[in-house]
Amino acid sequence: MRFANPKNWLWLISLGGSILIWQLVSVNLNDRPFPSASKISNALWAMLQTGEFWGDLGVTFLIAMVGLMIGIVLAVPLGLLVGLNEFAFRSTKFILDFLKVIPPIVVLPLVLLMFGTTIKFSITLVVFGVLFSVIVQATYGVRDTDPVLLDTLSAFNASKYARLKYAVLPSALPFIATGTKIATSAAVIVSIVTGLVGSGPGLGHSLSVAETGGNFPNVYAYVVVLGVVGILVNMLVSAIDKRIIFWRGK
Repeated sequence: MRFANPKNWLWLISLGGSILIWQLVSVNLNDRPFPSASKISNALWAMLQTGEFWGDLGVTFLIAMVGLMIGIVLAVPLGLLVGLNEFAFRSTKFILDFLKVIPPIVVLPLVLLMFGTTIKFSITLVVFGVLFSVIVQATYGVRDTDPVLLDTLSAFNASKYARLKYAVLPSALPFIATGTKIATSAAVIVSIVTGLVGSGPGLGHSLSVAETGGNFPNVYAYVVVLGVVGILVNMLVSAIDKRIIFWRGK
């Protein structure tokens, strides 16, 4: 059986060991900046029973997902168009690679001046954080299309739509999926940073308030929540990836 295999329990043993070590070490440290695991768990439990926490979680998730969807909807067609056109690819390659590595926090002051501490501000930064990485991945996915397959389709007088459907898209989809994975993590991170640095709504702002007020058990509790959210989102994206790109690895 799957659960009878000890390897499947290693993560749980590692987690339990880490919590135990933290509890033992925190006893000999300053309890204020390094609260014990028991205090953190109590703060987390109390937090989970408040409507404010679930509201902040919902806002953070909404910002991340809306920004991600807008970014993907804009990026995929642009990436396909750039990849299909040799001139567009060569003329935009440097610009896209340059914009891809610019962290969203760099443009945070400008976006903050434009929208203030609103959901629009947070979503705009998320879109900026995911847009260019997905465009680049989609572009390289198109460029990776098997030329032999394209020549074969051309030999059979296949239409442009047929070449796009049977050659270009199957080649680009794994790249787009990889870009989406990267973008999903970026969307979650940026949605939190907008609240932490720019006072936007969501868990990031609540974490900032707890830190400013010196409520360190709550600070660590928020960190735990954010880590769990990140893991769950990555698991969801991986599951969707396996269902859509079902031929990968075969």
